[in-house]
Amino acid sequence: MFNTPNAPRGRFDWSVLSEAFELLKINPGTFIAFTLIGAMGGYTISQIINFPQVFLMLSPEGITNGSMLGISTVFSILANLALLAALGFVRSGIMIMAQKVMRRQLPDIPEGFQQLKRFFTYAGCNVSGWIISMPFMLFAALSMSSQMTSVFNERQPDFSKMIPMFVASGSSYLLGGLVLFLTYPFFALAVPAAFVENLNFKDSIKRSFELGKASYGNLLLFSVVAGIINYAAMSCCCLPFLFVYPWITVSYLLIYRDVTNLPLVSEFENASQTPYPREYGMTMPNYDQTAELPRTDNPVAPPIPSDNLTSNSAPSSDTPQPDVTPPPDATPPSDQTPG
Repeated sequence: MFNTPNAPRGRFDWSVLSEAFELLKINPGTFIAFTLIGAMGGYTISQIINFPQVFLMLSPEGITNGSMLGISTVFSILANLALLAALGFVRSGIMIMAQKVMRRQLPDIPEGFQQLKRFFTYAGCNVSGWIISMPFMLFAALSMSSQMTSVFNERQPDFSKMIPMFVASGSSYLLGGLVLFLTYPFFALAVPAAFVENLNFKDSIKRSFELGKASYGNLLLFSVVAGIINYAAMSCCCLPFLFVYPWITVSYLLIYRDVTNLPLVSEFENASQTPYPREYGMTMPNYDQTAELPRTDNPVAPPIPSDNLTSNSAPSSDTPQPDVTPPPDATPPSDQTPG
C-alpha cells in the first residue's frame, strides 16, 4: 500500500510531480476534505473583508461615486490577500499529512491543524510572493475607477475617452503579472522552509530567496507549469482544484527536500548527517574528513590476546598447541572384540 519514501536527490528533479501524485493516491479523500475545509474558511474570511462591495452594488450611485469605487477596490485586494493567507496555512497542513504518509501512516484531517499557532508565519510566507505585484494591480484598479467616474458623470458620456484608461490599466496589470512571474521563484519555497526547518517568517523568506537564486530557472519553469495546472483545475468548476492544490503543494515540499538535501522522514536522517555544520557543506576549512567520519571499509580488528579467549572460541594459529602424538610403544586399540 505504501511506497518506500525517496531519499533527498540533492538537485531539482521533475519526478517530484509523479512522486507527489503517488503520495496523494494513498489517501486522497483526506487531502481533498482538508483542502475543502481550509479553502471554505479562507473564502469566508475574504468575503467578510470584501463586505463593502455589497454597499456598492446596492447603491444606485455606486458606479459613479469614485471614492466608493476606490475604497471597494482596496477592500477587494485585501480580501484576495486574506484568501492567500488562509491558503498558506492550508499548505502547511497538507505538508503535515504528506509527511505522515511518508512515514507509512494514514493521516487524519485534525492533524492538518496542528500548527495553527504558526498561522501568521505560513500566511506571511504565502502572501509575500504576491505583495510585490499588488501596487501595480492597485494602480490599475484606481486609475480605471477614477476615469470611469469622470466619464459617467458627464451629461452625454463619451466612451471613447475610456480607451486610454483601458490601455493604461491593462498595461499596469500586465506589468504586475510580469513582476509576479519573474520574482515568484524567490518566494516559492518560503512555506516549505518554514515547515521543514521550523523557521520564522524572516528566515523563511531569506532561505527561500537563497534557494531561488540557486535554482532560478527550474523554479521559474515549474511555477509556470504549476500555474497552468491550477488555472485549468479552477476552470473546471473548482472541483479538480481540491486535488490539484495538494498535489502542487506536496511537489514544492519535495523540491525543497531535494534542493536542500534534507530528509523529511527519519528513515533517511542518518544518511545526510555530517560531523560539521550543514552551512559549511563539503568545504569546511582545516577539517580532516578521514579522522572523524564513520569508517565504512570494515577495518580488521586487532588480534585478541590468547588469555582472553573463551572456551567456546576457536584457538588461534599463533597459540602453542599441546603435543598429542602417541608414544612409539603405545598399542593402538583393536577394533575386534574377543571371541
